[in-house]
Amino acid sequence: MVFFSLSGYLIIGLLYQEKRTRGAISIKDFYVRRALRLYPVYYFVLFFGLFFYHYLLPVLGQPFEVDYSIMEGIAWNVGFLPNVFNTLYKPGAILTVLWSIGIEEQFYLFIAPLLSYLSINRYFKYLLILTISYFIIFSIGVFPVLRKFDFLYFFMSGAGIIAVLEKSGFKLHFKHFALRCSVYLLFFVYFTTDLLRFDERILTNIFELVLFNMLIINISN
Repeated sequence: MVFFSLSGYLIIGLLYQEKRTRGAISIKDFYVRRALRLYPVYYFVLFFGLFFYHYLLPVLGQPFEVDYSIMEGIAWNVGFLPNVFNTLYKPGAILTVLWSIGIEEQFYLFIAPLLSYLSINRYFKYLLILTISYFIIFSIGVFPVLRKFDFLYFFMSGAGIIAVLEKSGFKLHFKHFALRCSVYLLFFVYFTTDLLRFDERILTNIFELVLFNMLIINISN
């Protein structure tokens, strides 16, 4: 989730900056940049993982239960649905790591054209509406498939709101060193202890959404 927040802050911030300086967003250039940045590593991990579990481990005599075919693995992951693949099957640790990249790419497939179409003055409003409405739909379980397969888009859109506000001139970070350190300490405690754990997933998501954005705001400044 930290990865999603950082990604949303960075990518939506870049889209906003491109729209402001050039007056338009080149969707073609955006997708080309995303492909060149992610596809080489993504497909290397995908095909190495398939080879590792389907061929190498059997040759080495290492037991590992494979409950999917190679074609199924390719289809789900080439279609950028590794999160669905990871839930339906037990692909192994090498392939499991692809789920977060899939979520990220799914989000940018629709957010980039949306931001390209919108007036730059509406970015904050529509990102806020998108984040709140999607978070509510996700949390109350109107569409259980969203929670089942971890379509956690609100982390990216939420961080995008912060990026838009900052690039619009708002100073959101803490100026006092002690306050900044308190954010870093809170982040450290959250990841190293169970002191800040919640039983309800909605509370966990809200806490993480706020904490991760606070962390990114203060580190980036």
